[in-house]
Amino acid sequence: MSSTEVALPPNVYSLLEERNQILADMTSMAEDMRQPNNSFLFGIFSDAVGAKVSRCTVSADTMFDVESATKHLDARMWRKALKITSALEFMPLSERREFQYQIIECKCPEFTEENVIPTLKMYLSNRHEMLANTVDGIFSGLSEVHITNAPEGFGRRMIMKYIRDHSLEGDAGHIHDLRRVIAMIMNFPIPSENSSYNIIHRIPRDGKWYEIDGRALKIRRYLKGTAHLQVHPDMAWQLNKILASKHPNAIPAKFRTKAKRKASDASRKKPQLINRPIPYEVIQILSNASAVRHTPYQSSRFSNEWVKPRTTNPNNICLSSSDTYGSQKTNNAFLLNEACNILRHIGGTPSSGGEYLFEFNYDPKPVVNEIILSGIIPDEHSHQYCPTGSEISEMAADLLEVEEGMSVLEPSAGTGDLIDALKAHLNDMSEVRCVEVSSIHSAVLKSKGYSVETADFISWSDRAFRAQTKFDRIIMNPPYCGRQWRDHLVEAMALLAPAGRLVAVLPSSAENAFERIEEAKGWHVEFHRQKPADFGFANNISTTIVVMTPPMDVADCHKMAA
Repeated sequence: MSSTEVALPPNVYSLLEERNQILADMTSMAEDMRQPNNSFLFGIFSDAVGAKVSRCTVSADTMFDVESATKHLDARMWRKALKITSALEFMPLSERREFQYQIIECKCPEFTEENVIPTLKMYLSNRHEMLANTVDGIFSGLSEVHITNAPEGFGRRMIMKYIRDHSLEGDAGHIHDLRRVIAMIMNFPIPSENSSYNIIHRIPRDGKWYEIDGRALKIRRYLKGTAHLQVHPDMAWQLNKILASKHPNAIPAKFRTKAKRKASDASRKKPQLINRPIPYEVIQILSNASAVRHTPYQSSRFSNEWVKPRTTNPNNICLSSSDTYGSQKTNNAFLLNEACNILRHIGGTPSSGGEYLFEFNYDPKPVVNEIILSGIIPDEHSHQYCPTGSEISEMAADLLEVEEGMSVLEPSAGTGDLIDALKAHLNDMSEVRCVEVSSIHSAVLKSKGYSVETADFISWSDRAFRAQTKFDRIIMNPPYCGRQWRDHLVEAMALLAPAGRLVAVLPSSAENAFERIEEAKGWHVEFHRQKPADFGFANNISTTIVVMTPPMDVADCHKMAA
């Protein structure tokens, strides 16, 4: 597409008119202030201000220099125009910074129609070529092998020589560019340099993989400064497709087209789990959050006055005042509400010590860090995440009749509400095992000190059954949607020891469905109907607590096909 065919947003032309009007007003104001009488009056005010702030005074001629002020005006207008058109978004970081430097130093071209329109049209008409150059530069920067010797392109693992914690220079800059391109492909907001700096800084140098940007990328860092990077297959082929526009004969078609699912992958239908992406602005708010003091402290070194802390709970998170200032603004209020909802999702309770202060019954820092890195939060509906209330959890724990030394399993453990209730019955929780499909929820469970395996329970139970793993007690609140509760219950029954006991929180409609569950025939079943309660996104749900024990004359529980 030629630059003449590119249409610019009407706002760009409005900026040109606005700039000319402001320049006319500035010129008129400068002429007025340079008049002898006004210049004298300005000098008096300048002296007064200089005395207050210990600054040098300036004359009216120096202050109202139209030529110098015009350069600053043009820099502001260029910044607005580039933001409106997103003209720089397709550039590599180095070129983008060079243009931004010109704006910061007020060395950019004059903001006139003769300069602005052709420049913006040129950038927009060449955006696909610039994107291809950016992707090519990313691959060249992150891969020691030339593309002609790496037909898999972004499908290969890349080794980065040195990643600094406090800079986006070198390979870290390529990671930032890669995050930007991935955001464009996924139609997400473009991450800022500060966002990439913060992400890289938070990844520890422990040799473990950390997933970022909705699992599109994973990175592991080492003490000596090297790092490995792997692009998710669903993203790698799309990057290869862009890369192939620069090197059409280097990447075979199979590496730049979406891989087909194997028949075996679709042989068993599973619920579609969705992870909701978190806006970068919300991630930044969470990044700025920190714990507040939880013990009394002196107001200053020179004072004997002790200040009472806002909370006595060491496990707390408080949003930064720099983010909460101006919370009444519509957009800011939305972002703050999103950040607060995420903290509630992982078990945070609003504190009486402040509107944006949350308390936890575990150390939340590792979990918040996991959320910041991954950039996602489990969608409550698709994951069927329905936190169990304390009243139902305590009753279920009582009905479990668990004793010290017994092995306990909680499938689909969420953030551990049911397991938390077992602490009233067990001093040693080492025999308790959790299974949870969400990595975020698993991080919560690990922070609470529980043994957890991050896996889909249906798949995990199949492996556990084949390994002849049995549990003395099973407590569960399975997903309710469709027949998921039945599938989870049947799988759990197969893992129960012969003299075991299973307690499940189920929808009240399950009472009528039990007679149709073939696997439950011969089992002793009790129903304890509960009053309607709220479960996360699901409100006023009628539930029943089911207590099940296997038939006495059966030596073992044999798994039956669902």
